[in-house]
Amino acid sequence: MLTERDLACLREGKPPSDPQVLEEMTLGYELWPYLVKEHYLDFFIKEGGSKVKILVGKEGSGKSHLLKLIEVDARQQGYETVSFSLRQDFFKFNDMVSLYRMVAEGIDVKALSRDLARQFAVFMGYQDVYDGTKTVYELMVEGGIPINEARREFIRGAASFVKKADLPPSFQSFVYSMLKAMLESEEECEALLAIAGEWLQGKNLNRNERSRIQAFEKLNKGNARSWLDALVKVLVLAGRRGLVLLIDDGEVIADINPETGRHYYTPGAVKDVCEMIRQFIDDGDLLRHLFIVIAGRPEMLEDMRRGFKSYEALWMRIQSGLTGIDRFNSLADVVEVDKYFNLLLKKYEVKNELNMRLQTVLKKAGFKRRMKKGLELPQTGSLLKDTVMEVAWLATRE
Repeated sequence: MLTERDLACLREGKPPSDPQVLEEMTLGYELWPYLVKEHYLDFFIKEGGSKVKILVGKEGSGKSHLLKLIEVDARQQGYETVSFSLRQDFFKFNDMVSLYRMVAEGIDVKALSRDLARQFAVFMGYQDVYDGTKTVYELMVEGGIPINEARREFIRGAASFVKKADLPPSFQSFVYSMLKAMLESEEECEALLAIAGEWLQGKNLNRNERSRIQAFEKLNKGNARSWLDALVKVLVLAGRRGLVLLIDDGEVIADINPETGRHYYTPGAVKDVCEMIRQFIDDGDLLRHLFIVIAGRPEMLEDMRRGFKSYEALWMRIQSGLTGIDRFNSLADVVEVDKYFNLLLKKYEVKNELNMRLQTVLKKAGFKRRMKKGLELPQTGSLLKDTVMEVAWLATRE
């Protein structure tokens, strides 16, 4: 159901959050988003693969909408998803430590703890009676195992459960502390989970806090990459299919900040961005269950001083994804969204079809269309964006 918040997004030409609304207004799902779901989400990433995709297209060509579709499909398929825009002032994409923290902060630690407990229950053979209201330890005691023996068996089982995930020592301690917290009082359990969550996000803990969860390693430039890999392994251990990382507004690396008159990213920072992406591409055979999609306007690629073209080691790896012809290549690693839009134009009367779909969505939510006469509606020059914004601005409550 369309909410006022989603209507506000549509009035700005942004995709709505509601999955059903997003699906109902989408044109050409089968032309590319379905292929991503079928090949990558349903198979390749789920089976342990890793991939980087780059969406490039003009302003208003539908890049953010496509990212949102991938996010919705990924969540429905059981993936952990983290999405953000590079226009967020507090985040710079040129630092692996910052990237790791951005990903970790997007994860619900309490939900992760519940899912780890559920998978641990399966591991211990209690899947038929575990419903999350009681711990495995409590089920053991209720099943007739003496308290001390149940505690020892629980601890041995937790250690075996952690070892099967092939995690580095610090992350083994993290998972073990999350499970062992279930043996403590409710207050102590909450305290331990809070400490574990802060450690996972790379925050500074004092020695006593690190000692309580037996995780002494600190996040730094040297280990940030391995921490990200370990974090994905923890997500898989908790029952997720993997991590889908969605990054929008990649053209910021070549943009000038209008407030300062300076570029957002220095030349050195741009090189760091490109090198980080290159590493993700080259390590595709080593990384597991990780899908990264980066979207941006053409200057993200084409700017000779600050775009991906300026970094030969990266450009050599992605230019094969450019078809060099007018036909849209749905299998390319560099997805040319403008050509995807041209396919929509061939298949649909885009303005009329999108208008009709949005009107249907609005009618279901209790909106009607008011008269356009006398209203000054925003114009961006994008057929898709202007159509969405016009319909949204003309919507009023019945």
